[in-house]
Amino acid sequence: MKRYWLAIPLAFVATAPAHATAGMYCSTGGAKPIELSLVISRVVGGPLVSAALRDNGADIPGSMAQWWLDDKEMRLIFIDPNAEVEEAVLMTKRRGDDYVGQVTRGGRSLRVRCEESG
Repeated sequence: MKRYWLAIPLAFVATAPAHATAGMYCSTGGAKPIELSLVISRVVGGPLVSAALRDNGADIPGSMAQWWLDDKEMRLIFIDPNAEVEEAVLMTKRRGDDYVGQVTRGGRSLRVRCEESG
């Protein structure tokens, strides 16, 4: 009988969702879009787990140098692998469930919308 009592808490743990990370997808749209895909930890003060940049369908190598996310804004500086060039700068403000603003890359500054995915 004692074995059954031990199984009940395990059943609840097994059905609870983890929600350890969230995704954020940002895109300028248009014919030659700039896209950023972010994976963010869902813990208090959690890190940006990863960031990927695509320009007109081409993957741009690099990583995040600095970033900021709260209930009002999201910012990101994406740099080249040698940490010498800012490949993209994202600056957005929260509008409802999304973040909207601008992304600057290669001298171009374009409107961007970021939506949570996951």
